[in-house]
Amino acid sequence: IHVNPASSLGVDELPYSSYEVPVTGEVQILDEMGHNVTSQFNVQTESGTLTIIPRDVTLTSSSATKVFDDKPLTKNEVKLTSGTFAYGEFYEANVTGSQTRIGSSENRFTYKLTGGAEAQDYSVTYIFGTLLTANGSLKHLNIIAGLGMLMNIGLNFILIPSFEQNGAAITSLITQSVTAILQAVLALKTFGIKFEIKYCLKVLSYVVLVAVCAIGVHQLLCVSWIVKIAISLCLIVLAAFPARILSLKDIKSLIE
Repeated sequence: IHVNPASSLGVDELPYSSYEVPVTGEVQILDEMGHNVTSQFNVQTESGTLTIIPRDVTLTSSSATKVFDDKPLTKNEVKLTSGTFAYGEFYEANVTGSQTRIGSSENRFTYKLTGGAEAQDYSVTYIFGTLLTANGSLKHLNIIAGLGMLMNIGLNFILIPSFEQNGAAITSLITQSVTAILQAVLALKTFGIKFEIKYCLKVLSYVVLVAVCAIGVHQLLCVSWIVKIAISLCLIVLAAFPARILSLKDIKSLIE
């Protein structure tokens, strides 16, 4: 089959869309000897479609971290992390993200296309980086972690020869308890958290209820250990309500 085309459609220069491409030339059907046998056939033509889809690109703003110094933390950098722009087309970004106080926020930005680029020709995904201002307490946490490691090693040398696996368990309990208390004290001091007796009593009552439930399940029920664990978990959750650690309002907010 030989087609003599009339004219072609300059789709490469057209924006995102779908375009019909009709058959406009003369159709000739030739046999093996090159003779025109078109008259022996009922020739029907059907237009095709050329579709130009938007090009996917991803713009990502950079992240940054620093210790608090009462000055704004900024990172004026936006990178093209996925995809490419057509020749001669690109983008300009305006970074607006800023973080001064202790905490974190998104490094937000806006952008505009340049070089004659049209918004309809690109599917742009933008990802915000994170600006984090720390309070400088990482050093203290590292010290506490180091002390916990040394305590764990020392107590293992002392207790394991005498108490074997029980000695290892006792060591872990002591080490984790001490490091948890030190970290709690550091948090109270660093963030100025007030020590509320009422809340501590609530937590203590909850711990007592949990201990009573666990002991009761273990001593009174003659079932498999899997069933005991399942029952204990249910009782632990239920115990949070009389101890006022959880409320129905809290559960509703979690579901929503």
